[in-house]
Amino acid sequence: MASQNLQESIKCEPYRFWELAITDPDFDEIWEHPLFKSLVDNVFGERFKEQNISKEDS
Repeated sequence: MASQNLQESIKCEPYRFWELAITDPDFDEIWEHPLFKSLVDNVFGERFKEQNISKEDS
């Protein structure tokens, strides 16, 4: 259920989500989780893969 809600949030406001994901410490624990990466990849696609974006890059 939480992953479904997160996916909807990402789709509704992807760039607002992105800003929160890289700045809000609440995301720290899930940043490297495969499900989180998959959700982000579904929205940001190749940009996420090609740049190998991580919290350290923000």
